Amino acid sequence: MNTLKIRILCQPLPVVQSLQAVTCRVFQERAWPTPEFLSGPGPADLEWDLVSGIAPQGFRIETGAAGQVRIVANDAQGLFYGMGKFLRRTRLNDGELILCPWRGTSVPRLSMRGIYFATHFHNFYQEAPIEKVETYIEDLALKGFNALNVWFDMHHFKGIDDPAAQVMLTRLKALLRTARRVGMSAGIGFLANEGYRTTPSALRASPTGRAHYGVEVCVATPEGEALVLENFRGELNAFREVGLDFIWFWPYDQGGCACPACGPWGRKGMLKIGEKLARLFRESFPGGKVVFSTWLFDYGKDQGEWAGLAQAFSTKPVWADYLLADSHDRFPRFPLEQGVPGGLPLLNFPEISMYGMLPWGGFGANPLIQRFSSLWGEVAHVADGGFPYSEGIFEDLNKAAYSHFYWTGQNDCREALDEYFEFEFGATDLEGCRKILDLLEANHGPCWMVGDMVRKWGSPAGGIPLSDYPEGSVRFSRSHADHARAEEALTLCRRIELSLPEWGRKSWRWRIIALRVLLDHELLKNGDQPTETCQRAFLELQDIYCAEKGEAAVSPPLKNVNRIDDSANCD
Repeated sequence: MNTLKIRILCQPLPVVQSLQAVTCRVFQERAWPTPEFLSGPGPADLEWDLVSGIAPQGFRIETGAAGQVRIVANDAQGLFYGMGKFLRRTRLNDGELILCPWRGTSVPRLSMRGIYFATHFHNFYQEAPIEKVETYIEDLALKGFNALNVWFDMHHFKGIDDPAAQVMLTRLKALLRTARRVGMSAGIGFLANEGYRTTPSALRASPTGRAHYGVEVCVATPEGEALVLENFRGELNAFREVGLDFIWFWPYDQGGCACPACGPWGRKGMLKIGEKLARLFRESFPGGKVVFSTWLFDYGKDQGEWAGLAQAFSTKPVWADYLLADSHDRFPRFPLEQGVPGGLPLLNFPEISMYGMLPWGGFGANPLIQRFSSLWGEVAHVADGGFPYSEGIFEDLNKAAYSHFYWTGQNDCREALDEYFEFEFGATDLEGCRKILDLLEANHGPCWMVGDMVRKWGSPAGGIPLSDYPEGSVRFSRSHADHARAEEALTLCRRIELSLPEWGRKSWRWRIIALRVLLDHELLKNGDQPTETCQRAFLELQDIYCAEKGEAAVSPPLKNVNRIDDSANCD
């Protein structure tokens, strides 16, 4: 088995040093021979170098004069993305390492290719060993993501000094440090009137009709405004050691105030406090970018939020750099039909985790490639990137699609999916893999039911854990699922799995696909009643997600069963 010899011709910048470690880890995971980094003379199979003349974060893969492969880039980030392309197209065939045959120059079409980690509900990002989450960030950087955003959700805590708050801050800072280590920019989100659970009753915001924690702050009074700025200043100080490249200011789900002085929030209270928060952020982090979010503006009924924002931003605001827009289903019509307020670069916020599924990843992978291709196609001509909303690793395929959308600006991601199948679990039947994704998307939408009530959010009725319900009271239902599709997917899955290398069969990325196929088939075959086979699958998913503490929305729908050591398989 041949060993890849790599020579680094550029300066050993921190991101390049990280790339060395990531490359070795990727090879080890696939049982490929660990590459050798040359420190002296001798022929190299692969060279890394930085050159001028390539656009920022772009790269070129070429053949050198001695027949070696060369990855050259404008900067260290481009070198990282170029190596990601090289790895995705490199194969081990009959014991021989077949190096990436792709040659050409590739430059990202969009500037903000971000991802948002929701660190709550005891999901993977909150509960997995930090090393696992850091490895996942590295993998996203290889795909071309260049920004990571996290949120310090205040409402759980008494204040910034609450020991539990410090634990969460330590974790979030570790994630952002990893992002920086692999060349990604780092940012945080802040509800524009965010408060701790100790917010004085007299200063609490009026509910907006959207979600509310009940501890948000009304900014109509000097005292309320001062409290929000104090909360924000404390958070900025906490992240000072890491450094922040951007900040989001967020209106809703939670957030906002409907009092006469603040509402409608999107065109009154949020604009008032947003500019002050932006100036405070830039005092702490000069050069940092401000993202003004319009998530759920005018949702449900027109309150004039979009029109009011357009009026306020009739000229480009000096305190905002990007406008972020999206919604639960369709993209908002206003920026598409009437232009982006202020002429600001537009970012989207696709919901890749929760759509049409409960528990969100509880049945395995949730590929929705056709849906997201269509949604991105609506905005690709005006957007400069975005931040998919992620609740965990079960939507890794959706992330792969968006990494390609943001890199190319187009909504055709077939190339990215084929690279995914080959690289992530060694598949060779690419057509069969694509067909499985189509079948899973057509059968998408399982949810658990308690009695006759479909629980759409959070825990079952009354907060009772699903496992505590009597036998037989929990049922599953899919409105559009079809057994013939599930049968076809299972047949394909069995066939493909036989051809996978051992490391590919064991890869969690393959397992969450295979388990979704299995669960679709098993539940439909048995009248949507979970069987022992289902329980085995749920247990394996729980282990993959590190979801032992997970709330109902982010954990497989387990009932009281004894742990079973042998995992469910496709066959």
